[in-house]
Order: sequence, then C-alpha cells, then structure tokens
Amino acid sequence: DVADFKISPDGQTVVYRSTHGSAVSDLYAVSINAGPSTPLNVTSAVARAPESNYEISGDSQRVIYYTQQDAVGKYELFSVPITGGEPLRLNPELTDSQTVRGDFRMAADGRRVVFRTNHELQGVDQLYQSHVAGGGAVRLNQPLDSTQDVLVFFQVSPDGSRVLYRADEHLDEVYNLFSVS
Repeated sequence: DVADFKISPDGQTVVYRSTHGSAVSDLYAVSINAGPSTPLNVTSAVARAPESNYEISGDSQRVIYYTQQDAVGKYELFSVPITGGEPLRLNPELTDSQTVRGDFRMAADGRRVVFRTNHELQGVDQLYQSHVAGGGAVRLNQPLDSTQDVLVFFQVSPDGSRVLYRADEHLDEVYNLFSVS
C-alpha cells in the first residue's frame, strides 16, 4: 500500500512510502512518467515503525529519512541517492539509549539538514547539522548540562544561513531564542 508520496523539486521523480502490515515501511523512487520503482532504504530484520518523516533535497539528488534501521527503538537519520544506493547515516554514532528526534529540518537549498539528538548526554536534546551527502554531524548549540534542552521549535532561515532555536542554555527552564550560523 502506498502510504504517502512527495514530488522532487525538479518535478522528475516521485518518492513514496509503502507500508507492509503495521510494523514496516519502505521508501521507493519512481520517475514521474512511470516505470520501475527503485528501493531507497535498506530493509533489515529490525521491525521499523512506519515513518512518514522523509524529505527530498533541494537539488533533487538525495532523500533524507528518519527510521529505526539498525535497532528497535534507536531512531536515526539517513540520506540516500534518489536513484538508489547505500544510505549514509547523518547523525553521530549512537548507543542503544541514544536517539535522533523526528523533527529534522532541511535548509532551503537542500544541502544540509538540522536535527536534535541526545547523543552527548542522556535525556538532553542538542541541535546538530549535517551535509545531506555526509561528512559528519556538527553540534550547533553551546554545550548543555543534564538540566538543559533544545526544544522542538527550531527553524532554518529561508536563505539557509542561520538556524534559530529555543533552549534553556543559561538558566534551567528559562527558554531564550538563539541564532547560529
């Protein structure tokens, strides 16, 4: 069953999510003019929740998706060529108790993705960015302690030059607006 779909910015490709029962979903790409579908994410024995969190890069070359690809309960962010190929993990290496949140944002030019993860400190979400073609994730916010967090409300500026986010970086439970480039 096709659960949802998105058309690439260049209008040439449709990326769709197909569900298989209640626990697994896979991404596929197909020409907008029809033809054979290309699988995009690697199917594994891990039971993945059907995630609708995926985006197509602004240059229509890559698909960024959020899923439990390698371990149940360990959500991560991946990028794969829209023509198929090996997915790249965009987040830092995670332990079993660490995860990426599903609220990632793409820069308008589609070259980088911004996301939250508790990679550095259990229970503390921090903001990272990564190029969609890989190359390592970089933390954007100041180092936080165990009482601080970056909130779900963050945005990439329309020109992609800045990321704005809310966090309690200075005083616990007092949330301010921050801007980083």
